[in-house]
Amino acid sequence: MNIGAWNDAFFALPDFDYYHFLQDECVVENENFIEAYNSLLNEKNVGMVGESINPKWSKDWQSLLLSPLNYMDDDHIISGIRIPRVDFYLSMLKKWNINPGKNATHLRSLIWSFKNETVREIKGFPIGINKGECIASEIAVSKKIEALGLQIKQVDSAPFKYIYHTEWNRDGFSKL
Repeated sequence: MNIGAWNDAFFALPDFDYYHFLQDECVVENENFIEAYNSLLNEKNVGMVGESINPKWSKDWQSLLLSPLNYMDDDHIISGIRIPRVDFYLSMLKKWNINPGKNATHLRSLIWSFKNETVREIKGFPIGINKGECIASEIAVSKKIEALGLQIKQVDSAPFKYIYHTEWNRDGFSKL
């Protein structure tokens, strides 16, 4: 999926100062997005910038464990056993040796931007082999950035200011 492709692209072309990764369904709406993203990335404590922090998951892990988001389906299976989503994501973070932090706040893997040294420091992205693992990877990258003492940032207070994603409502809460 996209995170695996982005990881391969970084290691195949490792000499750029900045990396701006976009899914195919993205539409650039403001040609100044590079300047806006790079400006944030140049702030001392910022490690990752994107268009949309997932608002439904910007909660502490315990609240999520007890929430309706912690349902079971066929995307979250370990050793042949279906487990609830939040439990699955936490188990993947543990498997990848990534500190989950206090909450599940993360940038959606629609648009991600980094400075070169940040991607080098986190040693690339964990790669999922199915939908559930890919979502866990999306969370994991944000957690790896935070473990460095850096912030993840939505480029603007409103999602999709510079780059829109055709699958998502403009408010960032749900898909179309």
